[in-house]
Amino acid sequence: MKKVNGWKLWSIVGLVAVVGVITPNVLALGPDQGRDRLLDRPRDSNQRNDDDDRGPRETEIVERTVALPANGTVRIKNFSGQIQVTSGSGRNVVVKATRRAPRETLDRIKLDIATAGSTVTIDANRRESGSERRNNNVVETQMMIEVPSSADLDVDAFSSDVTVDGLSGDQRIKTFSGTITVRGLKGEIDAETFSADIRVTLDSTTKGNVSFSSFSGQLDSDVPISTMSTGRRRSNNIEGTLQGGTGPRLRFHTFSGDVELRSR
Repeated sequence: MKKVNGWKLWSIVGLVAVVGVITPNVLALGPDQGRDRLLDRPRDSNQRNDDDDRGPRETEIVERTVALPANGTVRIKNFSGQIQVTSGSGRNVVVKATRRAPRETLDRIKLDIATAGSTVTIDANRRESGSERRNNNVVETQMMIEVPSSADLDVDAFSSDVTVDGLSGDQRIKTFSGTITVRGLKGEIDAETFSADIRVTLDSTTKGNVSFSSFSGQLDSDVPISTMSTGRRRSNNIEGTLQGGTGPRLRFHTFSGDVELRSR
């Protein structure tokens, strides 16, 4: 039998002893605890406050009614959650909002409705002073809003889908990734998205000047558009007039979203 040198034998014995000591301790930690110990470090007070925002999501319903001044504008601000705007027969703005977030966030981020001059502003994420440094500053808010049919509309949203039905006033609607749907368009519109689509339904006799621009999106219309001689003719850059003739300005701008114009 081949002999083993003494120093090699003691090295093997020492290695076995070390492994025997370490292995039980590692196994006792479990698969994630060892990693947690390595990553565990003191956190500042702001980080601890941010963690307090995490927790089970709760649902809160807010219903408010405010009067809209004559020739008024309804301004809506939202980050996440659907926005549905319909026309009503009165002069009031009726808001029904469903808010979802951890309780601490619901208490800290408010749905604010304020009137200044002829404008009613609905802000779904009104922060308390000093809370801008917190990580969780968004409440998912789904809003159903009834406004006077003649009201002008100004919507600024991020990932909210926006649907507007039956308004005759002018509309400005801007989203980043939310789809814009407008039914029964009668006034001017300025609609803009980055990556989402814009869908507009109007009467075949509607008058208007159409302006469409996009980096990679396309305009698809079953409403005839007469391209002006000075207009741009590329499919993603179009200036023209609806068959009904010149009228309100209909401006659509996207980066990669498409625009659909449909007659009803």
